[in-house]
Amino acid sequence: MKIVNSSIIYDNPLPQLRSRQAYFPFLCERSDGVIVASYAIGEAFESVDAKSCVSFSHDGGKTWSAPKVMLDTSVIGRPVCDYTKVTALPDGRIMALGYAYYRDNPDLPIGNPENGGTLDDLVYYAFSEDGGET
Repeated sequence: MKIVNSSIIYDNPLPQLRSRQAYFPFLCERSDGVIVASYAIGEAFESVDAKSCVSFSHDGGKTWSAPKVMLDTSVIGRPVCDYTKVTALPDGRIMALGYAYYRDNPDLPIGNPENGGTLDDLVYYAFSEDGGET
């Protein structure tokens, strides 16, 4: 593998004010050449405020659109942190597959020491109608 180019998809605009990192990146390329990047932005690796975001590149990854939150978590009715991956489908749509951990107690990590698993969660999927940019 050879690196031919590199760029930054997300850069915290005010790191002196808020700790915001992007992690769990995932890329796919639509049939029109647009690159779609999904990733989580949050204060820490298992942060209560982690939200899945998406950005688009129309120039082969040299520049990226501002992050857009992917999941409207208000419809869930409970506090969650969420993580989503995207893939391009042959018909031009983007499919998003994700999971959201219930964060009713913001002082607990995702790992559940009582059962060796994780907090209760939900798994979701969605399809774009227009290639994913709206």
